[in-house]
Amino acid sequence: MPPIDANVRHPGRHKLAGVLISGSESQMGRRMTMNRNFTTLVIAALAIVAVVLGYQLYQERHKTGVEISIGDRGISIEKK
Repeated sequence: MPPIDANVRHPGRHKLAGVLISGSESQMGRRMTMNRNFTTLVIAALAIVAVVLGYQLYQERHKTGVEISIGDRGISIEKK
């Protein structure tokens, strides 16, 4: 087999830091990058959900004003 020249393009092969990487190994690297990107996306989405739910809980606990409710026992008015 003739020596591989770094300046010649070979389909399915990439040279990285003097090491020849075949096409399947290069695809595996891309899959790992996509998995890492997907994991980052999931973590970011969960963080956003946690912030939104925390804000809603904060708003619910710190409500001020008057609550008027009508039920079986009649009308009730509560100050919050």
